[in-house]
Amino acid sequence: MPALLLILLLSFTLGCGENFSPEAYGTPDEEYPSDQLQICSKLDFSQINWPTIFNAATQNSFALALNVTGSFEGSQSWTTIAGDSDGQGLSLGLLQQNLGSGTLQPLLATMNKSHKSKMQAFFSTSHWTSISAMLDEWTKTNPVTISSFALAAFQPLFPSDSVALSPLDENYDEPLFESLATTAVTKTLTWARQNILSNKVVKADWKKELQALSNSAEYRNYQFREALHLHLSTESYFKYFGFKTLTAYLFLYDVVVQNGGFNDSHKNLYQQYVKQNPNTNETQKLKKLLAIRLTSVRAQYRDDVNARKSTIINGTGIVHGSQRNLAKEYCFQNGLQISPL
Repeated sequence: MPALLLILLLSFTLGCGENFSPEAYGTPDEEYPSDQLQICSKLDFSQINWPTIFNAATQNSFALALNVTGSFEGSQSWTTIAGDSDGQGLSLGLLQQNLGSGTLQPLLATMNKSHKSKMQAFFSTSHWTSISAMLDEWTKTNPVTISSFALAAFQPLFPSDSVALSPLDENYDEPLFESLATTAVTKTLTWARQNILSNKVVKADWKKELQALSNSAEYRNYQFREALHLHLSTESYFKYFGFKTLTAYLFLYDVVVQNGGFNDSHKNLYQQYVKQNPNTNETQKLKKLLAIRLTSVRAQYRDDVNARKSTIINGTGIVHGSQRNLAKEYCFQNGLQISPL
C-alpha cells in the first residue's frame, strides 16, 4: 500500500456530525471541489458534486461505502436495472431505488422538473409521452421530489417494532410511508407493468433508455444526494453504538441501504448483549448486531443479508456467487479505526 494512501486512511473521519444539515449539500448544479479519491474506486465519480463540508478523508470513507454496497446491489453501478421479480416494479441505479417503495419516483420526477429537455432526449417519442404522463400524475399527489430519503432525518433512529423498515422484513405489510402506500404507488406499478415490463423483465428498448438516463451526470448526482441522506442515518447509528472502525461504518451503511436500519427491539437486544458481555471486541459486537437484525428478515432473504454483512465484517466472503476480498478490491485497511466529527 502506498505511504500516501496509508497516511490518508489513518486520518479517516466520518463527516457531518451534529452540525451537519442537508442544506450543506447545495443543489446538484453547483460546483464543488472534489479531491482525488485515494481508494481503488470502481465507481465513476466524475462530475459528482461533493458537499463542501466533506474533507478528503470523508470523501474516501463515503466513496468506499458506495463502492461496497453498490457492488452488492448490482454489477452495473450507477446504471444497474432490475424488473419486477421482487414485486417492486422497476429498480434503477446504484442503490436500486424502486417504484414499489416510492423511492424511484422522486428521482425521476426531480430530473423531469429540473432537466426536462435533457431527460426527454433519452427516450423515443412514445416512451417520453408515457413516462412523462406517469410522472405528472405522480407529482400531483406527491409534490415532494428529492429527497425521499431526507424524510429519514425526521424519523426516530429506532422506530417502534410495528414500523416496516424494509421489504425484506417479516412485517413489511405495514408500509413505512403510509401516504405513498396506496394509490400513487399502485398507479406507477401498474404503469410499469403495462408499459416497460414483459414477464417481469424490463423491455430491451426501455432498458437502454433508462440506463442512459441513469448514467447522465445530472441523474448520477441525484443518486449521490440520496445516498448522502443514508450516510446521515449511518453516522447516527455509528455514534449511538459507539463503534470505532471503518468496518463498522461500512456494515452500518449496508444495513441502512438494504434493511432500513434497526428498530427498538434490535436496540434493546443489543444493549442487553453488551451489558452481559462488557469485554467483547467490536468484531464480536458487529456479529451479534447482525444476528439480531437477521431475526426480522424473511427466511427467503436471510442468507443474502447474512452473506453481505458477514463479508463486510470479515473482509472476505461469497456474495451472489462471487468470492470477495474487499480490502484488496478497494485498497483500504481492514479494521482501520475512525471517529466521527
